[in-house]
Amino acid sequence: MRRLIADAGSTKVAWTLIGDDGAQLDASTPGVNPAVMDAEQILGILSSGLQGVIAAMPDVIHYYGAGCKGEGPIGRMQAALRDLFPACQRIEIQSDMLGAARALLADKSGVACILGTGANSCYYDGQTITANTPAGGYILGDEFSGAWIGKTLISDYLKRYMPNDLRQQFEHTYGLTEAGIIEAVYRPQPGAMAPNRFLASFAPFASENRQQPYIEELLTVGAQLFVERNVLPTLAAAGISVKDAPQVGFIGSVACSFRDYLTSALNEHGLFSGNFLTSPLIELIQYHRR
Repeated sequence: MRRLIADAGSTKVAWTLIGDDGAQLDASTPGVNPAVMDAEQILGILSSGLQGVIAAMPDVIHYYGAGCKGEGPIGRMQAALRDLFPACQRIEIQSDMLGAARALLADKSGVACILGTGANSCYYDGQTITANTPAGGYILGDEFSGAWIGKTLISDYLKRYMPNDLRQQFEHTYGLTEAGIIEAVYRPQPGAMAPNRFLASFAPFASENRQQPYIEELLTVGAQLFVERNVLPTLAAAGISVKDAPQVGFIGSVACSFRDYLTSALNEHGLFSGNFLTSPLIELIQYHRR
């Protein structure tokens, strides 16, 4: 049984094919999101980077992806993958949130969080997600995600709230203009980076300058917002009190970069951090090898 496992975010999709003999074939493609893309767009993005995987003809696909929630997005993702892999016997489309939960917790219950370009959290009972606070996306939520950090930096840059020395460094690093920022966020040209990815591209500035008091405050506030507006409501929706809550695990580059801020924010609410993983793919491979 040849299994193809995909960890799909808005920035990139990591693919691993497990052959009949246990050998692995890895591939990578640009990110896709069926919540905002049609099947033809998805097909165009994925087809060029998956030729080797297509030739290997997987029997089963386990696809965990951003935007894979609801009949419409799941249907579009199914249609695109069915066109790419017409001989595949079964295609399982699941949310990236379930992928994070399975990677972090396997068959145990607990809280699983994603902090990368976007942000999300859920309560997982060992089999299914039983509670989830809507992420809201980069405009209405995604607190402490890469997009949120970048949005805050750019807003403070435009409003001249950012300290002047850092503002000059920010300007020198990115060569920004007000007109360019507005176009990239509100009127991106065809083929340009999606606004959420554009915003998230500035998050490394926070990591590189975390010793600055302004950045330290931004990260402290962001971590607190994530816990207060995502983790705590998720626990409440699951009917779990803080004193009975299990450890909170995280997946994503932002979570791993700023784990000390997240751990501190959790501790302030009587919660404790669990595993931090940059990517769920290795653990998902183990999960599906069982």
